[in-house]
Amino acid sequence: MRKEILITCVLLCGCTAASSSHQTGTAILGYNGISEAGIYHLVTNDSGSLVYFYDREADMDVPLCNRPNCEHNDPSCNAAALTTYDDKRLSTPPMYVGNCLYLCYENTSTLENVLCTAKQDGSDRKEYMKLPNDILVSAIIEDDLLYMTFNGMERDENGMITGTGNEYKNYIASLSDKKINEIKSDPTTALYYLGSVEDTVYAQAVSALVDGSYRTDLVTVEEDGVKNKAEGVPSLSHLIGKYAYWDNDGMIMQYDVTTGEQTEYWRPMEDTYKVRSIANDGLMTMSCPIGEEDHAVYYADLLKKEMIETTERPVAVYDGEVLTAQEDGKLHKRK
Repeated sequence: MRKEILITCVLLCGCTAASSSHQTGTAILGYNGISEAGIYHLVTNDSGSLVYFYDREADMDVPLCNRPNCEHNDPSCNAAALTTYDDKRLSTPPMYVGNCLYLCYENTSTLENVLCTAKQDGSDRKEYMKLPNDILVSAIIEDDLLYMTFNGMERDENGMITGTGNEYKNYIASLSDKKINEIKSDPTTALYYLGSVEDTVYAQAVSALVDGSYRTDLVTVEEDGVKNKAEGVPSLSHLIGKYAYWDNDGMIMQYDVTTGEQTEYWRPMEDTYKVRSIANDGLMTMSCPIGEEDHAVYYADLLKKEMIETTERPVAVYDGEVLTAQEDGKLHKRK
């Protein structure tokens, strides 16, 4: 019973999406949902996928389920039920903004997408709004606005999908009145949202060129359109504060998106390495070649400029602590 009681007590506040005229906070689709109390994430095991909640104070990771005596091993478990909605699946962790969970469900066959909301304990899930029927490429919630980029699909005269159109459409949806508006943008350019600074949303605009290469620009996304900030920028990380980061031949560069200023930040290793990813919490994943085919994987806390020593896989840097995943996918503080 202790796990179910923990979920009920820690996640006491309800979702305010339907009643509030203004949400506060930022959440990027694809990242774990971060709240002051803990982290919402997905765990996959032999029974399927479940939504888990990592409790910061207790250093405990439990299924987001408040059913008494639930074994969390069948579809009746609330944590498992949250991963499906009708014929759609939850493929990314819940986003947390304004004491509310936002869950984006998709049907990869019909390309139907729907946004649902739920309370912090996962209860009272309800459909909030239908989203455009295409492939969702990138999304971010900034306060009470949902920014989305979709890749349009080619369809025949009967509406059947025949292929990828590579024609991108960008939308801004109001979470208070549920209105969705398309914003002016180049249909050949995909927007990948990086984060926000002082209520301004930044994105990388990736355009395919005629020679088969790609050009990446830094842009801001506003209700009246996409505004260019800098042309021909490198591939940037998601924002940490006002900074994005990128790898310049082993030197991690810091890029101020508000001014365009670039500075050398840190060289984590002298050996040849490749940066695989830099998360918006500062967790950096790198790989070094071993022989002709194998690679060794290393992790670093970018903000502390420290390599992470652990026998388990680091998943997040949260409240100054490195969280690692056990074999069963549960999170705990690094031992």
